[in-house]
Amino acid sequence: MADKDEEIESARKNLQRQLESLQSSLEEEVRAKNNLNRQRKAAEDQMGEMETNLSNKEKEVQDHAKNIKKLQAQLKVRPPSPDPFLSSSRDQTHHAKYNGLLTLSCSHKLLLLFLSSLCLLPLSPLSLGARCPAGGRNTAARGAKGFI
Repeated sequence: MADKDEEIESARKNLQRQLESLQSSLEEEVRAKNNLNRQRKAAEDQMGEMETNLSNKEKEVQDHAKNIKKLQAQLKVRPPSPDPFLSSSRDQTHHAKYNGLLTLSCSHKLLLLFLSSLCLLPLSPLSLGARCPAGGRNTAARGAKGFI
């Protein structure tokens, strides 16, 4: 009978250790699951912020594209004025291409700089009021209001 009691006690202790081991494993899994849920929620929040930022940036790009079209339309409407200081018709054509850019306001020039920094618009030094590279004098810049 003592052997049976000892055997039962040994089995009970063994089962008790197994139960404690299972409880500790369960607690670890619950902690891991809670941690993963926190990480998932943080990632979802971050994703939501990124989507909001993306939609804001897309709206800004659309606004800038509208401004570019508006500026391009203004450039097309402005008739080129011949410069008496330019010698050839090639020089006059080259100068006329940039003539409209030289009379832009300061805010338009800043917009052009910004768009060129985004690589959306190629920018020439002429668009900021530099001398015409064709060698002629820049008469449009002298009379331009808002000239930088």
